[in-house]
Amino acid sequence: WACSKEIYAAENAEAILERMDTRYREGYRHLKPTLQSYNIVLNSFSKSRGGDAAERAQKILQFLEEQCESGNIDLKPDVVAYTTVMDCLAKSRLRGKATAVREILDRMHKEHNDGDNDVRPNVYSYGTVLNACAYTYHRDDKAAALEIALDTMEEVKQLPWLKPSHVIYASFFKVITNSMSRRDPRRNNVIQSAFQECCTRGLVSPLVLGCLRTTASAEQYAELLGNDIAELSYVVKDDLPKEWTCNVKQTRSKKVSTFRKLGNRKIRPRTMRPPHYNNA
Repeated sequence: WACSKEIYAAENAEAILERMDTRYREGYRHLKPTLQSYNIVLNSFSKSRGGDAAERAQKILQFLEEQCESGNIDLKPDVVAYTTVMDCLAKSRLRGKATAVREILDRMHKEHNDGDNDVRPNVYSYGTVLNACAYTYHRDDKAAALEIALDTMEEVKQLPWLKPSHVIYASFFKVITNSMSRRDPRRNNVIQSAFQECCTRGLVSPLVLGCLRTTASAEQYAELLGNDIAELSYVVKDDLPKEWTCNVKQTRSKKVSTFRKLGNRKIRPRTMRPPHYNNA
């Protein structure tokens, strides 16, 4: 069910897990649910279109934490469990979801600092925080989401063991597009600093360029890339300095072709789109 695209796949996966737990308590020791079992169900909820997916994922995480506190260390949540719940929240339409996701990241940091290496946040954890900020739908939450994103990016720069991906920068530009006013005096400097950092790390991908084009003004876009590149109808990898793209991980078939068609401002990058949830 976890790999299924059925509407009720997550609910069915959770039902199987509950049956496993019931059978285990009845004496079928070989059916004892493991942390991996719970992570599979959490993954199902992260792909679910159900409106209550985030809440149900949070309840599973709470159960795992309670089990760990009661002495069942086999069910101690790891970085996969925490990050998957964060992803469920990031894809939801809940109020204050960026704050909730950031709070989970802070809990992970606290536990890691206390000596638990199994919960050390990774690049996906940070990417999920930025994704939650980028897709904050409620107007009253946008200011908080913006500040969370700015603080999170500063943290990404400072952590010596964290290697950002191009998705980190693309998501950050999406936050700026959706939550930072064009009248904000910080906007141009924030965009310039992020893009220069992205270039230095060799992470300028088609996704980054597409999001940058949407975020920056035409003048700033030309200034950052240079007029010769900005005026191209089609942008290919060879048009950019090699040091800008050297650390972008892509399949061979996409290395050149996905850089095309970024010159037309009407073309949008293939970014993650917010899911449509049932009203039930």
